Amino acid sequence: MRKIGLSWSKVAAAASITAALWTPALAWAQGPTGIGALQIGLTKAQVLALPSRGVHLAAPMLDVPDDAFSSTPAGTEKFSATVMTPWRSEPMESSLTFEGGKLALITLRWRNDSVLMTTVVVQISEKFGPPKESDERRVESCPTSAGASEQVRSGMLTRSWKQTNGKRVILTGATTLASDSCLGRREGKEPSAINMLLISAMDNLENPF
Repeated sequence: MRKIGLSWSKVAAAASITAALWTPALAWAQGPTGIGALQIGLTKAQVLALPSRGVHLAAPMLDVPDDAFSSTPAGTEKFSATVMTPWRSEPMESSLTFEGGKLALITLRWRNDSVLMTTVVVQISEKFGPPKESDERRVESCPTSAGASEQVRSGMLTRSWKQTNGKRVILTGATTLASDSCLGRREGKEPSAINMLLISAMDNLENPF
């Protein structure tokens, strides 16, 4: 069966969705400030020196060049990387962004494997509390060959946490972009999903109201 195509650029839009989920502080659970030893605020040298007994780079970081539609702001550096985590025995695809020499954005990405996403969400929730949830998935009821029906979901599901640290806010988003439909199943396409764990730092803007 063919898989329904998805691109990383679509799920990367979860970053803006996570950042847009500004609600009163009581609606949020505190969240993490990194993944193991890979923490927001580290310098490049500190990231490169992370010991192999914990979360660490599996290979050197590679510069991410600007594309035709965007340019990297002054003082910002973007890298692609592979990271060893406790969740998998093999490295996970990652992106790291440094602002002013400090790590400001961490992403981990993987396809399918809903069990891993469940594990990540459960572990964060157990330590920091339940997330703020934004469910934009569309639900369809598809007839089965046995004469029954089956619900399928397609779209984006984001679970978010927020950690306020002085003048900085650290947002965490665990996002799944699912592609599944009755038409796709009739055409022999397998359901597919892109998952992303994003941890980002930004200025803590005061509410003028």
